[in-house]
This record gives sequence, structure tokens and C-alpha cells, in this order.
Amino acid sequence: MVESDLSPEEREELLRYLLAKNGPGRKPEVLSTAPQFGRVAMEGVNGREEVCLGHFYHSAGVSEETKALAEFIGGCGAGRLYCCIEPEGIVQPCVFMPIPLGNIRNRPFLDIWHGSPVLTKLRDRSSLKGECGTCKNRYICGGCRARAWAYFGDLHAPDPGCIRNRAYWEVLCRGAGRAREAMRCSSPETVPAADLGEPRPVAVVTGSRK
Repeated sequence: MVESDLSPEEREELLRYLLAKNGPGRKPEVLSTAPQFGRVAMEGVNGREEVCLGHFYHSAGVSEETKALAEFIGGCGAGRLYCCIEPEGIVQPCVFMPIPLGNIRNRPFLDIWHGSPVLTKLRDRSSLKGECGTCKNRYICGGCRARAWAYFGDLHAPDPGCIRNRAYWEVLCRGAGRAREAMRCSSPETVPAADLGEPRPVAVVTGSRK
């Protein structure tokens, strides 16, 4: 899967390029579903702090109110702000995360939305691992949960697509046989290696390159 994915550096360069295309009075706004877009904006690559809430909103000015809003609804929205409903009625956390949560043909959507253990776990951003869990922008970004799950089979695993999780990406590129080997690149106090299982093959994610 790494062969068809962007490297952390490529993704960072692309997000900085897209953000630079935004500016006062420039339309249309250029946004991205990549959670790192919010972190890149807050780091002030355009010479000022900006707020990007995924593919929903962009602002060149940052107030305490907008920063609080960004921390509340920013980052990966899978299972928190939205989900995916397949044509046959199967509910998934995200179009890039094919985990069946239930079927609206035989169970009310709100029962699935409020009662799914998977969605409950996705909403717990205090349990993120690697740099996703220690980064000061973890609530504005928090990494792509679909990518973390696809590579490590763990919803709270670090997103190897971020430059701050570069060590995990390097292990994956070396063709490590087990995903937990990548976790050993971080301190055991931050990311328990035993928490991860085998990588998952995720054909539906291939080519998303988000």
C-alpha cells in the first residue's frame, strides 16, 4: 500500500501548496479532507496563523473563539462529524474505512450512531498514539484515522502520512512484517507496541491519496 500512497513529505508539500492558494478575496477556497491541513494552517505557512476545518471552512484570521471551534470539530471527522452509508444500507465510519457498523435497513441510524463501540473509540481523541497523541495540534488534526487503521489495524494508531510520524513511515517502507514493529520507533510509554496487530489489507483505500 505504501507504493501508492504519498510520502509524508509529499503530503506536507501538497498541503502547503494548497494553503498558499487561499487568501483574502480569492475564490474558490482550496480545502482538503486531510486532517494535517488544519495543523499546517495553524503553523502559519503563509506568514500568519490560519484555521482550516477540513473541507468545511477556512479563515485567514485566528481568534480564541475560532481556535476553540477548531479544536472541538477539527481533525478527522470519521465517526464524530460524519459517517458513510453504502447503497445497501451498511453504515461505515468513513468512505475510506470499510468497517461495517450496522445496516439502516434493519436498525435505526441513530441507534448505530450513538451505540457503536467503534464510533465511541473514534471519538476518544485522548487515546491517540505516537505523535498524533502528543502533538500540540492533536485536536485540530489528530491524523487520518482511516490511514492509521489501514496500516496498523488500530483506530488510535499514529498516522504514518504525517511528517511528525516519519519513523513509522520508514518502517512501513522497509516492508516490516508486522505493524507493531513500526510502533517500536516511539517510546513505549507513549505507544505500547503490544496494542497493535497485523496490518490490514485495505483495497478500498488504495488510490485515495488524501
